[in-house]
Amino acid sequence: MTVYVYKSKPYAHQDKLFNETWSQPAYGLLWEQGCGKTKPTIDTAARLFEAGEIDALVVVAPNGVHRNWISDELPAHLPDRVKSRSMALYLQTDKMGRTPAGNIRPHQKELERLMAFKGLAILTVSYDGFITTKDNIKDPVKRRNAPDKGREFMGKFMRARRCLMVVDESHSIKNPTALRTKTLMAARKFAPYRRILTGTPVAQGPFDLYSQMRFLDENFWAARGFPDFECFKNHFGVFQLKDFGMRTLTKVCVAYKNLGELHDMITAATHRLTKADALDLPPKVYSKRYYDMTAEQFKAYQDLKEVLFTELHTGAVVEAPLAIVKLLRFQQIVCGYAGDTEGNLVRLKSNPRLELLKEVVEQTEKAGIIWARFTEDVNQIMELLGDTAVRYDGSTSADERAIAKERFQKGEVKWFVGNQAAGATGLTLTQAKTVIYYSNSFKLVDRLQSEDRAHRIGQDEAVNYIDLVCSDSVDERIVGALRAKLDIATTITGDTLKEWI
Repeated sequence: MTVYVYKSKPYAHQDKLFNETWSQPAYGLLWEQGCGKTKPTIDTAARLFEAGEIDALVVVAPNGVHRNWISDELPAHLPDRVKSRSMALYLQTDKMGRTPAGNIRPHQKELERLMAFKGLAILTVSYDGFITTKDNIKDPVKRRNAPDKGREFMGKFMRARRCLMVVDESHSIKNPTALRTKTLMAARKFAPYRRILTGTPVAQGPFDLYSQMRFLDENFWAARGFPDFECFKNHFGVFQLKDFGMRTLTKVCVAYKNLGELHDMITAATHRLTKADALDLPPKVYSKRYYDMTAEQFKAYQDLKEVLFTELHTGAVVEAPLAIVKLLRFQQIVCGYAGDTEGNLVRLKSNPRLELLKEVVEQTEKAGIIWARFTEDVNQIMELLGDTAVRYDGSTSADERAIAKERFQKGEVKWFVGNQAAGATGLTLTQAKTVIYYSNSFKLVDRLQSEDRAHRIGQDEAVNYIDLVCSDSVDERIVGALRAKLDIATTITGDTLKEWI
């Protein structure tokens, strides 16, 4: 068999992994963000194509990340000798970001041409694009004549081609009952080769592994004595019955067990790698910048706390999801705004958090990223920075996001302002030497992923991480929990809400 010739020189860990696993039907790259797991995956697709094993590569990834494969990763790593055609599939949206018709872009005829292409046909699609369907159109004539949605087209494409199917950021399918998980499980049977890629395989706990491993091999757990998810959870989790005041006892996981056994089970089909083990990257440097509330903020904060304490003292039940919502309200106050009687956000008279950001920005010489949780945060930051920044959040279209990333990486602007949920995965932003957390998400996976947009292969300097923190507030608990690698969304309960505020 001929020796595979790379287009881009691999690191030692990439070369070793590729040579050991390219021919395996299913494998998981559980590499920490920044270790370069996309390259060996593309090399695997090229090698399988040249061996006559596949003629298509299908990549399912978070929205925006799937386009990054087309714009950045494939041109960098797919050998020029491989005859290929690639396309990113995403939903046609209006100016408000809605999908009134649910049409898929590019045009249907372009997709049909890709399906008939004589070479390596590459199609990338977002999770949302993959699960869209026209089944909800009631009129049979209109349904028959309607443009194919993502799920319909992907079904046609994968039946017509021999595919390597890649699920990027595979922790996104951790929930076995979610529609996206079920849809991908159904599609996997049409792909003779499968890969999962994620740096956070157990973002919320070991149970996250169940669906990811079943994507690789439908019988993975059954062959090891766990016929269903319930059996799997009972073997690796410690459960107790708890009373949340709803007149019924709820079974709650309070700890995990047999984790060494779990590790041994997945080792044969996956490889875990951290940057500390693989790369000589410059270090991460962490710091905090504090500010005090204004009198107006302090009053709003205390008023909200008093209302909450009154509810708790009267015996009201605050379940975990509601506790998260209430905690969010406190977070918004320290960010400079509060809800009025009709639920609208109203900016407070002054915002010391924004003033502190201005000070930090002025002290920062090189390019940086500013992550913010709320749309209102991003609005205020963009007003402050003007044309020195680009925006990357839910209010920007897929095209606008691609342009924002490109302009930042080319050095045309100094600041990349984004929302962690929108930009935490799949982006390479090594132009940044400073990462500022204006406000944090409660999800640990958002924090871990967003930190590594800058700290990855290609970074040549230490990256400074700065958290803006309001003294004596919920901020201190949030930042402390995330730096201790705790997922707030699954840690906080109604019983512990008092401690957080």
